[in-house]
Amino acid sequence: MSNHYHWLLEAPEANLCDGMRWFQGTYAQRLSKRHGLVGHVFQGRYKALIIESDAPRYFKQVSEYIHLNPARGGLLNESSPVLADYKWSSYPYFIGHRRTCPKWLEFSRVAEGLGLQRDDAKNRRKYNQYLEGQAFQILKTLADENEEGKDNWKSIRRGWYLGSEDFKNELLDYLEKTLKGKRVTSLGGGESSKPTMRNRPKT
Repeated sequence: MSNHYHWLLEAPEANLCDGMRWFQGTYAQRLSKRHGLVGHVFQGRYKALIIESDAPRYFKQVSEYIHLNPARGGLLNESSPVLADYKWSSYPYFIGHRRTCPKWLEFSRVAEGLGLQRDDAKNRRKYNQYLEGQAFQILKTLADENEEGKDNWKSIRRGWYLGSEDFKNELLDYLEKTLKGKRVTSLGGGESSKPTMRNRPKT
């Protein structure tokens, strides 16, 4: 996008903060050096949404949100609004030949949400037809100035997790155990006693 990016990333180890620090730092340094820029490239900290990985529909939901962003943002060619023509996206790799797809880019984890179990040319075409159809509906909605369905992505835009109620409770239990016995000062806050879970995020 013009002023931000989205990334659906699976981290097998609990090292997302280290990885993001390296990625954004390296990108900022190289961009500044190439274009002779001074100052910050990124404004503030990145936002991370925790996703329940055991249910394929959540990977599908987030991937669609990312790939359909050019349609929602009016960044497609007006005379020929084809989602696959937007070059600043991984989507062309998702629908292209799997041999040209980077090894780190997983098609199957996303496609499982549509019931497409195999990574082959037929299922990539089906995925393309589905996403282009979704993009068409978005463009039609924008053209009709229809506000209906605008909150379909609210759980991704405003939420702190994406998953079932059981998954949310697991996260809260883990957080409570992690914070147990720690002082707020160790988390960067002011002087206080032990933190509590009274102000749990509402969903």
